[in-house]
Amino acid sequence: MKKLFLVILILQLSVAGICQSDRTFESLEEALRNPELVEKLDLRESPVSQIDPRFKKFVHLKELCLRDCKISELPDFLQALPIKYLDLSNTKITEIPSSIRNYKQLETLLLFDDKISHIPSWLGELKTLSCFGLSGNKNVDSLNNLGRLIWIDALDLSELGLKQIPDFVFEMKKLDYLKMTDNEIASIPQQLNNLKNLKFLNLSSNKIQEFPNNLEFPKMETLYLADNPLKSIPVFVSKMQHLQEFSISETDIVSLPADLLKIKTLELVMVQKSKIPEALLDSYKKQNPKIYWLQ
Repeated sequence: MKKLFLVILILQLSVAGICQSDRTFESLEEALRNPELVEKLDLRESPVSQIDPRFKKFVHLKELCLRDCKISELPDFLQALPIKYLDLSNTKITEIPSSIRNYKQLETLLLFDDKISHIPSWLGELKTLSCFGLSGNKNVDSLNNLGRLIWIDALDLSELGLKQIPDFVFEMKKLDYLKMTDNEIASIPQQLNNLKNLKFLNLSSNKIQEFPNNLEFPKMETLYLADNPLKSIPVFVSKMQHLQEFSISETDIVSLPADLLKIKTLELVMVQKSKIPEALLDSYKKQNPKIYWLQ
């Protein structure tokens, strides 16, 4: 799993992880003092409305965060830089810049809360791309061209008004991270079983009432099903021998299967605003004191 991308999405898709290196610069002027040292540039706090031509000096730039900036386009000269991580979230960009087509080393592309209306077919040419986030772009005409990214590892399609999981997702068999929260998904097809490499799955805040019984996710570590009208724990959950975090907050579930508490790797169960009786929760805590219960 791409660890940086995982941290980004769990923390509401922030880019806090970009600031963990002593080679991260948070202002353009500071970065220009030692341009040859700049590998990570986070300009979230800067009133940037256009990309300064002096960016050309950052010949080692790998990670660029322009989140919350007022830019509406990217200059072509950026494609000459070795950018692997690009965050264009919450900007004034309304279409995926065509120059990105030439980013030969790009691994992560985040476009959260923009006003993207179209997914270009050339996105499938980005063979190095492994993490893609489109959360909050509710006006996209079609997601079908994302089906060209069958090799990616991490995908966020949250807050898009989706009524079902797009068929192309089931062909992305390398996925280890899938987040599709705050949609209107009501049913889960058997094809979800194609995603055997999933380690992280977040389907919170949908309309899911049940899952197929014969699903299996042998590598799953984190499963969030909060804020769904679920009445019982899906059968496959107790078979997840690597499960570490599990959320059923704000569901209609009133009890847990005994096998769930026997999973040795389970560390955290989230049950905020659940309907599980307090006395039953106390019983669960005694059965496996290693599990932390978030109430």
